[in-house]
Amino acid sequence: MKVRRGDKVLSVTVKLESIPLPDGAKLARELLGLELVEISADLRRRYDLPESAGLMVERVLRGSSADRAGIIPSDLILRLHRTPVMNLRDVGLVLEQTQPNDPVVVEGLRIDADRPFFWTGTLRARGHK
Repeated sequence: MKVRRGDKVLSVTVKLESIPLPDGAKLARELLGLELVEISADLRRRYDLPESAGLMVERVLRGSSADRAGIIPSDLILRLHRTPVMNLRDVGLVLEQTQPNDPVVVEGLRIDADRPFFWTGTLRARGHK
């Protein structure tokens, strides 16, 4: 790579390294108290959900901010920080810069209700990453 510094042009070599993707499942569990799984094809068909429907809550950790907010297993998580999440990779990329006590806006869909409904909540990130 060539770099201009003042009136001089310098040639420098830059070594590129790959950075591992953040672990979305781990971050969701540690920061929000959510254990998430990707939505099965059967569930997508049953509720006529698009591919972009997000992730399903498999478990909510007792005492977590997700638990206090009333999120339940079977809820679908559609967006985190206003960013659509379609898989655990997306969750990791969205949550990787989240620090303990940061607010995290979570948008979801409760499908296990008499009438399914969309909901939005702000969770407080917890613990250490």
